[in-house]
Amino acid sequence: MSILKEHITSGLWDGGRCIIRSPRFTRLPEYNDGQTVVLLTDMFLPDDDGQVLESQKFTIGEGWIASDDETEIVGHEDGKKLKLNNASGLGHLVDSLADVGGEELEKVLIERQKAGTPTTPFHVSLFDGLDITVVQKEKDFVGRDGNPGHQRWYDVVEFHGYESSGAKPAKAATKKATKAVAKKAPSKPAPKAAEDDPTTDGGLDEAVLDRIRAVAREANDYDEFLATCYSDIPEVAEDEAYQAVVDDASETGICAVTWESMS
Repeated sequence: MSILKEHITSGLWDGGRCIIRSPRFTRLPEYNDGQTVVLLTDMFLPDDDGQVLESQKFTIGEGWIASDDETEIVGHEDGKKLKLNNASGLGHLVDSLADVGGEELEKVLIERQKAGTPTTPFHVSLFDGLDITVVQKEKDFVGRDGNPGHQRWYDVVEFHGYESSGAKPAKAATKKATKAVAKKAPSKPAPKAAEDDPTTDGGLDEAVLDRIRAVAREANDYDEFLATCYSDIPEVAEDEAYQAVVDDASETGICAVTWESMS
């Protein structure tokens, strides 16, 4: 570092351990003339004498629409599917969180989903109470208009759980967790007659079961299947009967049977 550079700061916190509090999706008059929704949070710093960094902004891109109570993103002006751009400030945070958190994070999120807590990056509940260690990163870029720009963001380097959950802290990953994994190959059970399929009994709605099977067909592994069912299918999140169906990780469970039918 040069002699002069060491005396210059971006004005942003360099990073460390923080607990995210009071997250809300809102607009700021001083940011893009109040036309763009951002995630605004307070960051409690347990290692810095309990200091609180108020109103920390995480960008999510343009065109998003927030709910009136500022708790979720409800859509996009262009009607496109809810997918977070991993080049945005919030995208960097979530992407690195997924990499570092690995299986420990997945277990925590599944438990939160079972309790009825949304865990997508478009709900503030994913971030509220999140206990993490972050580092600040930055880069120069050239915008679509040809003008140069500079971006700063935070990457997660350690996941400690949630403030209110008492989750066991996870060690910082020494390498990124693999996101794309080979589809789980359950041992092939003997073909089952339709009348023996346990998911067809018990008065369960076949339309809901079909949606569960559709999730299984798209899932890369059982953990992804389980997480998606709890987050995307309301009946699973709210009804113990459907929870029993998706929680069955055995060879005769709906996930394994669906994969078997695809082979």
